[in-house]
Amino acid sequence: MDIKCAKCGEPFDAYGVRNGDMTKEEAKRFNKGEGCPCCGFGDRCPSCDGSGRDQDHYGHTCPTCRDKGYVLAWSPRRTFGMYKVDHVYTGYSPNVREITDPGFDNPVTLGSRTFPEKAGSHETRDGWVDEWWMPCPEGCARLESTLCSDCGGTGKLTVDDPEGLAFEAARSACHASDEDPIEILGRRGIW
Repeated sequence: MDIKCAKCGEPFDAYGVRNGDMTKEEAKRFNKGEGCPCCGFGDRCPSCDGSGRDQDHYGHTCPTCRDKGYVLAWSPRRTFGMYKVDHVYTGYSPNVREITDPGFDNPVTLGSRTFPEKAGSHETRDGWVDEWWMPCPEGCARLESTLCSDCGGTGKLTVDDPEGLAFEAARSACHASDEDPIEILGRRGIW
């Protein structure tokens, strides 16, 4: 059974929310009605991922970022093989590419997001890496693009009926849980 996000309406599998599809902190915030990872907990438009750019068109001109203006990149915490500490790379083996100017000194704003943006860290078989959302190395972040029709290019979440959506999300949470509905509504600030 799905539980809807109280901010954007994105459905999430109830079992997955409780069992690893979200981090514990994300699940806690989701269950309080604060939003979900798709909308950045109410901070960004899920249609464009906060970039303010239309991502539903066909015929992408940039094969690196698919016209989003940003890519996921990583930096190893220790040198391994040909990958060096303090260098930033994008892609996966065998198509790894070094980003020579990751933009740390010259951030780029797209919609409601500013790049580079820390995405997290994780352990690989070669050690820990830090992940970053980086401006596209092809320069696409600085090019004009079609504005997202859902947010008008702001990158911010827009909802026509936020109270109705919050109520519908709470109702879906009650249906997907064995908890006392009053506790669910209270946690979400509805009761």
